[in-house]
Amino acid sequence: MNKKYGFFLDIDNTLYSHGKIPHQNIEAIEYVRSKGHAVFINTARSFANVPEIVKNLSVDGFITSMGCSIVINGKKVLSVSFDTKEIAAELDYITSFNMKCIIEGESMLIGNKFYKGNGKFPTVKDGKELLERFGSEKMPKVYIEGILPKECMENLSKKHTVFQHGTYAEYAVEGYDKASGMFFAAEKCGVAKENCVAMGDSSNDLAMLKAAGISVAMGNSIDEVKAVCDFVTSDAADGGVAEAMMKIIS
Repeated sequence: MNKKYGFFLDIDNTLYSHGKIPHQNIEAIEYVRSKGHAVFINTARSFANVPEIVKNLSVDGFITSMGCSIVINGKKVLSVSFDTKEIAAELDYITSFNMKCIIEGESMLIGNKFYKGNGKFPTVKDGKELLERFGSEKMPKVYIEGILPKECMENLSKKHTVFQHGTYAEYAVEGYDKASGMFFAAEKCGVAKENCVAMGDSSNDLAMLKAAGISVAMGNSIDEVKAVCDFVTSDAADGGVAEAMMKIIS
């Protein structure tokens, strides 16, 4: 019997680069699915923050907010979020450092007061307003623009796994990550753990890359990612996802 692979793809600088998905990637996704394999988007972004071009892809499902929210074949199968009072307090704490902060909900983005007038998403002046206006929204992910001050990073890290990237920081509900999301979706779709293929480029991809049966680093990946992967494919902009997919199924 032929193996059924499950491909789990990061978005930014993996599937998608500079606002575009290389045509090779779109064609490869269609091809591997036609051969009976499964393809999932596995991203740190909340679903509300997934680009429309990615949402419009024909895939088997979306794993968003670092494994906190999962949709398979259009049906929500997992949804966890922060306690709203906790996240409201953390919004105030982050804002006290004059940091721009976005609460990434499942259905909408909510910015702190420093995003007022952005015209793209609503903003709140403080945690109290967040609770009053958006208390019913499921909020699994926090995005912070810039480099976190040491004190802020240390305090947030007492409760969360905080990823500091070059120009932003982020964290989601503790206990969930891209690896847990990958295996949850794989089990639902009948994909063996050893046939889970993870592709990524940055530190928030490390959990799924280390856990996957086959791990693929993009050519543009950070060195830490390349060091843990089975092989390195081409850069994201050059269709590295498609190249790796075709190599694996052949």
